[in-house]
Order: sequence, then C-alpha cells, then structure tokens
Amino acid sequence: MANRKNKKLRYGFIGAGGIAGTHLRDLSRREDVELVAMADISETSMRGYQDRFDIPHAYSDWKEMLRIEALDAVSVCTPNRLHERAAIDAMKAGCDVLCEKPLAHSAKAGERMLAASRDLGRKLVIGFQYRFNPRTQFLRAAAADGQFGKILYTRVKALRRRGIPNWGGYQDRFDIPHVYSDWKEMLRVEALDAVSVCTPNRLHERAAIDAMKAGCDVLCEKPLAHSAKAGERMLAASRDLGRKLVIGFQYRFNPRTQFLRAAAADGQFGKILYTRVKALRRRGIPNWGVFGQKELQGGGPLIDIGVHVLEMAHYTMGSPEPASASADMYTYIGNKPSNRVESAWKGWDYKTYTVEDLAVGRIRFENGAVVHIEAAFAAHIEKDDWDFQIMGEKGGATWDPPRIFRDQAGHMVDTSPGWLAEETFQGMFTRKMNNFVDHCLYDTPTLAPAEDGLAVQRMLDALYRSAERGGKEVNV
Repeated sequence: MANRKNKKLRYGFIGAGGIAGTHLRDLSRREDVELVAMADISETSMRGYQDRFDIPHAYSDWKEMLRIEALDAVSVCTPNRLHERAAIDAMKAGCDVLCEKPLAHSAKAGERMLAASRDLGRKLVIGFQYRFNPRTQFLRAAAADGQFGKILYTRVKALRRRGIPNWGGYQDRFDIPHVYSDWKEMLRVEALDAVSVCTPNRLHERAAIDAMKAGCDVLCEKPLAHSAKAGERMLAASRDLGRKLVIGFQYRFNPRTQFLRAAAADGQFGKILYTRVKALRRRGIPNWGVFGQKELQGGGPLIDIGVHVLEMAHYTMGSPEPASASADMYTYIGNKPSNRVESAWKGWDYKTYTVEDLAVGRIRFENGAVVHIEAAFAAHIEKDDWDFQIMGEKGGATWDPPRIFRDQAGHMVDTSPGWLAEETFQGMFTRKMNNFVDHCLYDTPTLAPAEDGLAVQRMLDALYRSAERGGKEVNV
C-alpha cells in the first residue's frame, strides 16, 4: 500500500451519518478513488448511500470491515467519542485516516491518536474544511506576509439564532434555494403547498398546525405527536382548515405488510385472536438527537421503534378499536455510562436519559383481539428482532419472513409469496413520499391517514400511563 501510483485508492467509511454524504459526494467524482465499504449500526443509513454511490459492501461492525476489506484509507464520521477507537483501529489495519472534526472528545484521546499515527506510520488528517475556504487562505497569506505584525487579539464567533440545523448538506445535495432558522418565517415568506414535519416529537403539533394555518398539506413523521391530546388537536385543525394531514408510517408500504393485509382482508386468518409485536435491539441506544429525553420525545423505544411494528400489525388486523392497555417498563442500561460494554453506538448521553430501555405491554381491542408488544433499545437477547406474528381462528402469519400458516387438504400448510416488490427501506420510503404527493396533487387516497396515527398514539399513551401506575390496566 505504500506505493499507490497508477492504482485506485480503496476507500472505506466508518459512520454513515449526514457528514459521510459530503465525503461521498466529492470522492465519488474522482476516478482514482474506489468506494469499497461502509460500517455503521444503521442499515437504513448505509442502504441510502450504497444505492446512491454504488458501494458494494456494508458492515454493522467497523472491525469486521477493516479485517475483511483491503482498504487504503477511511473517513471516520462517527460521534466524537468514537473517533479515537475508530481511527486507531483503522490505522492498525494499514489505513490512512481522514477524521471529521473535532479530532476526538478530549486532548488526551487526540494525543493517543497522533501517537498511533507516528508508531504505525499512517497518515492522520483532520477534517477542517474551512481552512480551504479562499477567505481563510487570503488571510493566512496576509499573516504570513507580516501584514498584521504581532497578532495581539483574535475574536472567534460561531453563533446560530436557534437550534442545531443540519441544512448545509441537504441544501447542496438537493439544490434547495432557501433556508430559515424559524419555520414560521418560512411559512410566511414562501408560498408552499406542502411540508414534511421532521422535528422532535413534542414539536410535531405546533409545526403541523402552523403549516396547515399557512395553507399547507402536511406529512408528519411518526409518531403523530407526543400525546394523543396533541394528536386530536392536529386532526381538529386539519378538519377545520381543510388541509390534508398524513402520518409517516412507511412500513405499511412494505410489500410484506401489503401481502399480509391482503390475506387478512381475504379472510385467510378468520377472526384474529392474538398478535405479537416485537421491535427489539440488543444494544441500540441512539447516541445522537434527543431520543433519550422523555420531555422532548414522549418516551423511548416504544414510541420510537415500537410504533413502527405496532402500526403495521394494527393496520394488518384491519385497524380494530383499542379498548384497554397495560404495560411495564424498565430502565437499566441507558442511564449508565456506555463505556462498560463494547457496542456500535457507544457514547449516548446517560446523564439526560429519562426513557425506558425495555417496554412490555398488552392491548385489548373491542373485538376481543389482543396485541402483546415488546420494544427495546437495549435487551439481553441473541440479536435484534423486528417482526409481528398473527394468530387467528383459521390461520396465522409472520412478517419476517412473510409466511401464512393454514390447514389445507387435511394438512398443515405454510405459504410464502413467490415474489415481492422491492423491500428496501428506500423502496418503501419512496412509496410513502409518492403516495403523499399524489394525495396532495390528485386526491389519491392516502394509505396512512392521520386518523390511523391517532389510533396508534392513543395506544402508546395508554401503555405509558399504565406503566406509570405500576402496570395496572387502563382504558385507551
């Protein structure tokens, strides 16, 4: 690897967040760079980049990627606390490293990274893009030329009016002409027809209602709101203002879900008696955003990932009316430092962690059916589990893999589809977005009306309310 003349630089990525996209955009334009592999715990994030930049290999563990792929260089685009381990592991594997700013989470960690670079003879570069700005180069040249003499004082300012916007990469990537720090100003200035609301859960209500008041149709990311009461106010605004309000339930656009929904509608399960819902991670506590703060999110894995599988199951069952719910919830890992056990998403903020690690609940419906739900950011299980299973009087089914179980011709028979349309996250997300646009432009029926979001929100509220009361059954 020392002499790279006349060969392509085999490149890998540790971390598949937004900043990785800016690296990929520019590296993909170079003929002397081969994009080989990515490593991230989020398969969804990697899939988007894989499809867009034709990256052949993806891994959930960067150590596995470094062991298998013969890489020359990597970009480290992880949360800051992981910079040190990722960069040193990459250099030990013979890679040169471009590490996103800051170098590390502490000077001591940075010193260890530089020591490893020297000892291993690998290049270590920091992602300080602003020094490549012509303004910076102009002033640096002036300083080097002695035009300032002895520099006595420098004032540094990096101020934003509000929030932590991430619009820079999206503006460049999707050619978006205008950005605002206040959505009310955007709604006042721009003549918009529709908006997507992608804020923390507690802001869904205000953002969606403000948008509808400005004459916009709204696609609101799941869950509908942080509470059922807020969701009810959103639906009331939608009716009063005559605006469309759609919930971002992309998993009902998955061909597996559509296959099972069609089977249920065809009567293949008979009366559905019981559904088991699972959205379980072995160790997947988000180390970004506000996912660990109940005040902003409304809850933890139940409202964040459990909502996806719960809504799929409820939709497949024919959306029966919920009657009562009970739940127990436990916090035992997220409120402790993350450095005790190796995992891909280390570095979560345990000091502000106020949500559950594990939620276990039961929902009873007016038609007599029962749903049992398990949702976890962190559970001592063999592997992540994302599935729902239906049991009915005439048949049953599983979502993963998509199979139907019935009695036929005097035998117990398992049936699976011979072909399904694209099942990738990007595929179902594209269907979700297209359905919303068609709904706005052509009045095509939406597959995810806000009423469905409110029904699920009421179930979530009841589960959290029961847990607060020691697991007692409560009315939905």
